[in-house]
Amino acid sequence: MQQISNSRISHKFLPAFGFLLLACMTVDAEAACPPAAVAAERNALQRLLMARGVSQAERQFLLTGADKRIRELRHEGLNKRGAECGVAAVRAHVLRCVGDTLPSFPSSNQKTNASYWGKTNVSAREAAFIGVFHACRAGALEVFMKNDR
Repeated sequence: MQQISNSRISHKFLPAFGFLLLACMTVDAEAACPPAAVAAERNALQRLLMARGVSQAERQFLLTGADKRIRELRHEGLNKRGAECGVAAVRAHVLRCVGDTLPSFPSSNQKTNASYWGKTNVSAREAAFIGVFHACRAGALEVFMKNDR
């Protein structure tokens, strides 16, 4: 299997990868209420990032960004299924989804020239984490949150 070394090319595939993750995550989420251990899922995600050689600065940026965005999932926005599970379970589910689906990348220093979560020129690894996070969060929104459209 040929690896794509150009971060711009690989960055173009992130949206398609995100839709695939969203579909998988939505199917998985429909099974049963996930456990509500947000702190445990965050710690597991932190250990995964450490094991993959993600620097302290990158981990701090990614986990702080993830924390901020899962706090945006509020009890008031839950649909009936979400209310049965609880907002903590939904938040934990998002973090577990990220850890379960995050690909590993051999090079952490490749820059994308993209800006996400208030940071300019994020690395390909950071962009992948953010893309996976948003796909997992979107799946949780679809399954557990009210759709007011």
